[in-house]
This record gives sequence, C-alpha cells and structure tokens, in this order.
Amino acid sequence: MSGYVHTVGAGPSSSRHGGRWEIAFQEENAGAACFWRRVASEVAGDGWTEDRRPALEKPELPPNTWVAFDAR
Repeated sequence: MSGYVHTVGAGPSSSRHGGRWEIAFQEENAGAACFWRRVASEVAGDGWTEDRRPALEKPELPPNTWVAFDAR
C-alpha cells in the first residue's frame, strides 16, 4: 500500500474526527515523525504547529515532539 493510503486511513477525516488534534511522538522514532508531519500537512496545509514538551510520565526520556492542527 502507498504512504498516501496509510495516511488517509490513520488521519482525521472531516466527518468522523474533526476538531483539534494534538499528537505526541518521540523524535527518535523517525517513522512516526515523518508520518505525523505528513498527516498534519495533508490535513491542515501550513496551518499546523510543532513544539517540544517534557515526557511527563517518563522523565528519563527526551522531550516529546507534539504536532497540533485543526481537522475539518
């Protein structure tokens, strides 16, 4: 299956999962980083943000990367 099919299958759809999305992942997980940035771009264009926040439940880990966007 193509990457597009994977993205569409896991990403938010306007009719079922609209609203604000915030997804956390570890930057070291290259597959997750690429996947969620691609989903954010496909759903929100340039209208998404990314920031780093502490991994509160596991302080020994590096900060989580968070992407946030609105799905319509």
